[in-house]
Order: sequence, then C-alpha cells, then structure tokens
Amino acid sequence: MTNDAVKTVKGADLSGLDSFSVSSLMGSSTKAPSDPFPATEVGSVAYAPLERFHEDPQNARRDFDLETLRALADSMKQVRPHTGQPRGVLEPLSVKRHPEKPGHFIINGGHRRFRAAGMAGLDEVPYVIKGELDDFDKFVLNDQRQNLSPLEVAAFINARLEDGHKAGDVARALGRPPSYVSDHRIFFDMADCLRDLYDRGLCRSMQTLALLHRAYKQHPVRIEEFCMRTLEDGLALATSRVRIFIDALKDARTSPAVPPPVTVASGGDPEGEGNAAGCEAIRQAPVEAGRETRADPAGNSGLPVDDQPAREEEPPYWVIDGESPSGGRLDQQAEQPLVDGLNPACINKVIIQVTHDGRAAHLLTDRCAGYGFAWLTYDDDGHACEVALSQVQLVAVVEDRTPGGR
Repeated sequence: MTNDAVKTVKGADLSGLDSFSVSSLMGSSTKAPSDPFPATEVGSVAYAPLERFHEDPQNARRDFDLETLRALADSMKQVRPHTGQPRGVLEPLSVKRHPEKPGHFIINGGHRRFRAAGMAGLDEVPYVIKGELDDFDKFVLNDQRQNLSPLEVAAFINARLEDGHKAGDVARALGRPPSYVSDHRIFFDMADCLRDLYDRGLCRSMQTLALLHRAYKQHPVRIEEFCMRTLEDGLALATSRVRIFIDALKDARTSPAVPPPVTVASGGDPEGEGNAAGCEAIRQAPVEAGRETRADPAGNSGLPVDDQPAREEEPPYWVIDGESPSGGRLDQQAEQPLVDGLNPACINKVIIQVTHDGRAAHLLTDRCAGYGFAWLTYDDDGHACEVALSQVQLVAVVEDRTPGGR
C-alpha cells in the first residue's frame, strides 16, 4: 500500500457511522415486539403502566376511605432526598394475568395502592405475578394490609356461606375463631337503629353490634332507646359499656317480683301464720262493686275505704317496727350495700380497656407474659396476641359485670 493510499484511508469520512445500526444489516423483515410490556415470570418484579391493571370485581374490599387514600397518595409523591425521585409505590401489586387481555393484569392485592397511585399521578407501578389465589387467599391478603370493615367482612362471609361453605370451614380458612363468623353473618339482619350506629361510625366493632343484636330480640324498646341516646351523644361506643348495659337488662328481667303489701310487727308471728290469716280475711271480706279496699294496720282490714275511720295521716303501705322503709334509718340501711358496691376496694374483677395500634382492646389478666409485655384481645374481632406494654395506651378500668367474669 502506497503512502498516498494510507493517507487516503486515514482521511476517510466516517461520519456516516453515526446513523449505523446492526439491525439495518439484518434487513427489514425483523418485527418489533408486539407487547412492549411482556408478562414476567411468576414471582419476579416488573413495572407496567396503570392502565394495564384492573381491579378484581370479586375483591372483598368495598370501602375505600378517601382520607387515607389521599394520605397514601401524598406519601407516594414525596421526593427522596438521595435520588430526587418520587417515592412511588414501594410494595409491588400482587396480580394475576388477565384471562382475556394479553399484557393486562387483575389485582389480587394492592387495590388501595393502585387507587392511590392514580391519585398521585404515577405513570407506572411495580407488580409481581402470584400463583392463582382463591377467594380466601385474597381476603387474608387484603385484611393483612389494612383491616377490612365489618361490612366488607360480612359480605364476604355471607357470599362464602351462600356458596355452600360451612361456617366452621370459613372460620378455619380465615384463621379466625368460630365467633368471628357467627358475629359477622348477622350484619345484614340487624335492626335499623344498630345500622345507624355503624353508619355514623359510632360502633365499628362487629362483636359489640352482635351483642346488641342478640339483646334486641329480648329488649327491642330498651335497645332502641340506648341507640338513640348514643346517637344523640355522638360518642364512640365501647364494648365494655354495652356489656354493662346488657347485663343490667338481664338482672332486671331475672329479679324477683315485688311481694304484695303486708304489715310486719316486731317480734310477732315469725312463721307468718298471722299474716296469712289476715290476708285470707281480706280476700274473704265482701266488697261492694266499685269500692276500694286497703290493708289497714289499725285493724280495719278489708273494709271499704269510705267506711274506715278517718285519720289525719294515712300510714304507708309497708310498716316495719312502726317505721316506713321509704326514707329514714331503714332506707339508709337498704342503700348502704349499693354505696359499698361503688367503693373501688369492693371491685373484685375489672376490665382494663386499652388501645394498641389504633384499635380498641382489653388486657387479658389471666395469661402470663414476659416482663414488659401483656396479652390483650381486640374488641373488633376478638383476636388475642402478646404485645409490648410500651405500645399500649391505657383508656379505662371498669368493673367486669359479665357472669363469671372474663
């Protein structure tokens, strides 16, 4: 090669390489991928635009609180200092492939994150394809992210029962006690006054609503009055308060009937024979129609009121040792046990109301726990767990009036 040829090569114009591509050497027969967002393998994480995700119509969650969604959207829009990029969705959506739309997905879990991402204006979100989940898997997945409302739980349980599942099988599949299912299945049978408590947000504990629902069958008027007072007060209803109220209804129903009015003399007739004879005399005394009779300590028992001797002051219906039990020394003696019952020293069993992680609960004093820990039961679902006392807030200490205590 001559020096002139070398100079020619060295001075060649290579500017055309800027537009050179390997694909041009392979001809124009190669097609671009039909799906720019191919579905990933099960278990791997990828990103896709929001419009490729679809909410599951069979999702157990129906109630989406707008305020919490806004708060979640705001957190997604916050810019990370070390990257300068929005935080976005940190936890991928759990999805399955759409059976009718290639490249699209149906959401198993993450409906709140999906909606919040739309509110935050995100273009795409991370997702992971899970294996096929049944209805119970989806329920547990949603409930673990944020507790489902009693309405959502009741709708899910009723749907499973209508599908032919047994209540015990549903409870085991959800990892809940049988009472969890029995409490929620009556949600749609509750009286309007109880639904009003739920709709107003004054009572979201299904356990508490179930207590009122069962008591309503025996005491409809009293339960309606109780609900009306609660709605007027506008204060959240605690389970312990409902238990105390229902126990009072039971006590009033089982208390003995008031005995008929009699006269008791001090030291007289300990066997009651005299009084029995006096009552028999009253029953046998002839009385004219329309005229009132009264047991009279002065010895005029059984006589019509108009025929009894006039007196300045009519004695009370009950007389014990010459003194009325209504007012005075005997009245004070009768009230003393009630006063003693209000003494904190006389309370043998208590309910310790607390809150943990924003949920109402009560401590289980009959279970041992490590130092600095305690067992508690949540009021909304009855679930028991051991927690650190540093994370528990004391609310109140009230008397346990349930039969046999807790």
